[in-house]
Amino acid sequence: MASIGTITGLVGMCTGAGGFVMGYLAHRQTGKNKVLDLRLQFRRDMNALKATLEHLPGTMDLARQSRGRVLAASGLGRSGNEQQFNQTWEVDKAAVNALVARARTIEGDDFSLSGKDLELILGEVNRLILEASRYADKYHGALAADDSRRSELRAEQTALVAARMQIPLKKKLGE
Repeated sequence: MASIGTITGLVGMCTGAGGFVMGYLAHRQTGKNKVLDLRLQFRRDMNALKATLEHLPGTMDLARQSRGRVLAASGLGRSGNEQQFNQTWEVDKAAVNALVARARTIEGDDFSLSGKDLELILGEVNRLILEASRYADKYHGALAADDSRRSELRAEQTALVAARMQIPLKKKLGE
């Protein structure tokens, strides 16, 4: 007959072996989950990059037209200010086109990539998002500045018309 010490030793051995197997399976599953999380993050970041890059060229074109019109309205059309803005715009447009090209090369089959490759690509996608956001913020800021300048020009024109008509400005504006 087996002693109690032998039985508890066998139970402990079986428990240890089972724990080892379960630990190994959990470790493998954790690795798979990490790669799945990286793939999901990659897709999420690529979607954000695509959304930014999709509207950026149109925003840049609109900002260029807006700046030209505002400068023309303020009597500075075809000035050095406009030429400088257009030169900067050309450089930025080439950089944005390069960003679009790099985003297209990154986009692809992410199922064949390992976890380390996904980490490297996520870093590149994050860098592209930051660059695209910088250009988007720059040209949204230019549009906001142009809108502000338009409001100033309207106020100046209203004041000039009121002065010509010799109507007090407060009555003209309905105050």
